[in-house]
Amino acid sequence: MNRKQLINAVIILVILAVISFFTLKKNLSSWQRGNDIKKSKLVENFDVNKVAKLAILTNSESLELHKKSDGKWAVAERSDYPLNFTKLSNFLLTLAEIDIIQTPRITKSQLASFKLIMPEKGKKNKNAGTLLSIYDKNGNTMLSLLIGEQHFPANENANPFEVARADGCYILKTGSEQVALINNPLATIKANPQKWINTTFFQIPDILSLSLADKENKNLWTITRRQGVNQPWQLVGLKVGDKPLVRPMMEATLTFAKITFDDVSPLGNRDFKNAKRVTIKTQRGLVYKIDIIQEGRKFIAKCAISADLQRPAIKKNETPEEASKREQVFAKKEELLDKQLETLKFYSNWAFEFPKYKIEKILKTKSQLYRPAKL
Repeated sequence: MNRKQLINAVIILVILAVISFFTLKKNLSSWQRGNDIKKSKLVENFDVNKVAKLAILTNSESLELHKKSDGKWAVAERSDYPLNFTKLSNFLLTLAEIDIIQTPRITKSQLASFKLIMPEKGKKNKNAGTLLSIYDKNGNTMLSLLIGEQHFPANENANPFEVARADGCYILKTGSEQVALINNPLATIKANPQKWINTTFFQIPDILSLSLADKENKNLWTITRRQGVNQPWQLVGLKVGDKPLVRPMMEATLTFAKITFDDVSPLGNRDFKNAKRVTIKTQRGLVYKIDIIQEGRKFIAKCAISADLQRPAIKKNETPEEASKREQVFAKKEELLDKQLETLKFYSNWAFEFPKYKIEKILKTKSQLYRPAKL
């Protein structure tokens, strides 16, 4: 065989290899629920209540979610800040129901094509997968799974303007050489701690009043609804003819009713001397004092919480029995409030990070909240 024939033979072999690879991909993309392949569970007899730790590893990040001695779950990479337990429990319950759809014949040399190469933190490898490890309280491995390339359904009539959604992914259990295709893309398994922390601390449902003070602690404005949470908001200090602006006031009052933060870190020695302060009083009797500083295009906040439960007024001609009942009701409210306060004090040791657009609406000046009367 001369040189030209050898080159032609090599080219033909490469073409055949490429054709074989894409033929395999096409065949693997044709699975449908209800075909004649016998399904089996990804994890047999998986007891979610025994799970005590999850570890997620990629080339660039590692993450540990673990149950503490008090039974609460935390994110290790965020100094044990509480995690989003709803997200975790939903994932574990889903994991117990995942089916293996196919066990395709994929050789060791083909693993890279399905992103099933074991990740090593700090080493770049575009073909590396995500390693998920689950342990019980004794450190025993309940599941160790390499998550690879996502699977997309074959649909020749798909709308070209719609983003295709994965319906599964390729996995490889640690210690096994058998690749499996499962019916869940496991898209929520990310090693980014921000995706797992509980970001809802500042969602305060029963706000009665909120005010803004500048760095000199001078009050800039107060918005209140003194008669209860179902009453309309009022901007304090308006003169006759001044008209409150509904939208800016609504944006300000809703900021700390629905807000979520982006990230969290221990408070440490961070300087808040130039902070503006938002003070929120609630129907429960809790008072939130939130100091806010700006760092570039983000805001950092810290929060101190105290109690201010108002003792109910003595009614005219109140009987001793009525007075006793009133005091008993107040004592129960006070006891419940003290318990809540004890739990919430944990959050005073943290610095919370917000994007600019979530905070700037509550930092408006008073002139942005109303239209002065025409002279």
